[in-house]
Amino acid sequence: MTLHRHHTKRNRDTKGEPITNWRALSRADEVEIYKEDKPTATGRVDMLSFDGSMLWLRKDAGNERTLFLHENGLRVYRRNEGPKV
Repeated sequence: MTLHRHHTKRNRDTKGEPITNWRALSRADEVEIYKEDKPTATGRVDMLSFDGSMLWLRKDAGNERTLFLHENGLRVYRRNEGPKV
């Protein structure tokens, strides 16, 4: 029997529900960003707007920073800080 998943499986180190209010994020939070169920970026929150409408992410790969806008329908997940299994 084959089971089909209707959602994209996130990195096993990701926990919880998406952060819908980006004001709940903090600088230095480790996050994964998804758009249309596809991983877009992973990294550390570098800067946040006061109103939670945008965030700058310092990507894991390299030292690149990228701006993400909440209005673009992105989903942000906080990554676990515990040990990797």
